[in-house]
Amino acid sequence: MLDTQKIMCLDIGGTMLKYGLASTDGNLSEVKSVPNKITKEGVESFVEQVMEIFDDYCLRGEHLLGLAIGTAGIVEEHTGKILLIGEHFKGYCGYPLGESLRALTGLPVIVANDVNAAALGEYFLGAGKGSRLMMMMTLGTGVGSAIIFDGKLIVGRHGATGEVGYYKLSDGSKLDEIGSTRGLVNCLASLTGENRDSLNGKIIIDRVKMGDVQAITALEKTMNYLAEGMVNISKTVDPDCIVLGGGIMEASAIVLPYLKQALLKQDTAAMFTDIDLRPAVLGNKAGMYGAVRYFLEATK
Repeated sequence: MLDTQKIMCLDIGGTMLKYGLASTDGNLSEVKSVPNKITKEGVESFVEQVMEIFDDYCLRGEHLLGLAIGTAGIVEEHTGKILLIGEHFKGYCGYPLGESLRALTGLPVIVANDVNAAALGEYFLGAGKGSRLMMMMTLGTGVGSAIIFDGKLIVGRHGATGEVGYYKLSDGSKLDEIGSTRGLVNCLASLTGENRDSLNGKIIIDRVKMGDVQAITALEKTMNYLAEGMVNISKTVDPDCIVLGGGIMEASAIVLPYLKQALLKQDTAAMFTDIDLRPAVLGNKAGMYGAVRYFLEATK
């Protein structure tokens, strides 16, 4: 007999759409992923894609309580409107995602920024357990971030609290551009002359493991930029810990020593560089765990 208490979960990324079901105690099941149609076909095709998943669940007899969504972009907390996102999300900026899906499904829909959702997951179930003031940063195409204090997300007036990727560093560059995995790829490509499209974080870390001098140099430079951004964060937020996520952190045993060394080089008081860095532990399910938590709190 099917469980009559299920929440449909979505994690909307730049390339993939992850989805699954969660019970009311927060346990995930049937997590799957498909290419996200929004980047190639636009927002209308994407919404149709979401509704196809929804309809499939309904046809097989699942009684859905609502939708819990984590998405890339800055999200208006109470409405689920997408306020700001990259141009490759066609038609998504300004789109009333929460309102649209509520109208189409007739169910409660809670939409949160994907890093905020992942931070909630890590705070309650993962690397942030036991902390009071936790910051999460994800390293990928950019640098995503979120702040949790006493179990509550700090979101701010526009839902943009903690958007450290927009920080300008001492050379005028944005942290998003040079302290991220994208920055690492661009740095190595500029050193070697390789096509950026032929590189990714895993390839570069594998080269670092093998002692490749140029890959090591690129990683050192990228971690120096990230460390500069982290010191600014530390001075502003003074977190108990910073949880680090993103695909590159699957190789945290390689990456963290370079980051810690870069922090030691920063010209500031030790209290701002002695940061408790913790690799995220929930992997690519963190955002879905957190979105469910967000949904359950919001619909009490």
